[in-house]
Formats: sequence, C-alpha cells, structure tokens
Amino acid sequence: LLAIEYFLAAPDPSAIDRAANELAVRDPGAAYALEGLLEARLTRMRTHPDAVAQAYWEMGRLANRTAWRQVPGSAHQQFWLRKGLQNFETAAALAPLSERYLMEAANQADLLDERARAQTLFGRAADIDPTSADAVAGLGVVAWQTGDRSAAFAYLVRARRLDPNALMVRALERDLGHI
Repeated sequence: LLAIEYFLAAPDPSAIDRAANELAVRDPGAAYALEGLLEARLTRMRTHPDAVAQAYWEMGRLANRTAWRQVPGSAHQQFWLRKGLQNFETAAALAPLSERYLMEAANQADLLDERARAQTLFGRAADIDPTSADAVAGLGVVAWQTGDRSAAFAYLVRARRLDPNALMVRALERDLGHI
C-alpha cells in the first residue's frame, strides 16, 4: 500500500496501471478507484492531456471488468458499462486524434445498443485514420444492425481492401454471412 501511495505522489502512471491490473484480478472496482486517484492527481498537476486520457481509458477497461462480474442484464452491470462508455468518451475528448479511444467508445456504445452514438464514434475514428479497417468495418456493423444491408456490404468491401484480417472485418463478415 505504501508503494502505491508513492506511485500516486510521484506520479508514476505505469506503476499505478500495473498495480491496478494486479488488483483487478481480485477487485476490479477497487482497481477502478485506484486508477481514478491517478486521474485526479494527473488532472490537478495539469499533466499533458494524453496522460490523463490514458488514465480514463484504463478506467474504462476496469469499469468493463467490473461490469462483467455483475449479474447479466442487472442495473449494476448497466451502470458499469455506461461508466466505461463515459470514461472512453472522456479519453477521446482529451486526445481527439487518438483512434484507439474512439474505437473503444464506439464499441462500448454499440454494446449498449446506442447505434447512432456508435456510428458517430466509428465515423470519427475513420476520419482520423482513413486506413483503419476496424473503424470502417465498425460503420458496417452499425449499418447491418440498423437494417441497411447494402451499406454494410459496401463498408465490408472497403474494410477488406484495407485489412482483411482486422477483427471488425471478421465480425462484419460473420454478421453478413461470410459474403
């Protein structure tokens, strides 16, 4: 515990991330709180926004780990999934040129059945990195889920050209029946 206090005082984000990940095995909620202390410390110190964004991204991941330990479909699970979305979106706002944070937020919005929000986030990720097969395929996944099969197929074709092995390409192929 004393080491964690030193890591927070320093601050040492890498050490806190390691400690939070170790703690998350037993108690992801406590790990989330620890990462929140790091975020607060970095914010108070007026640390570069990218470092604060990284802390929010870690918090989003820990919120998801907490969510998956809850009763499926419960209010507690929904609370933690929404908390994760807020964290990912905050990370994306702090580091607006980071495709990774936008993709996390987009996937989380999709998980929560917020299709319009997911589409906007996938679109922003694709705008930042037009070569991101995952972002383009994510747009296709949303199109498929909203009933626009022709748009989904067009996104799949485009995403396949970028990277046929990308995870979102594979997911879209499954949705469309391996067309």
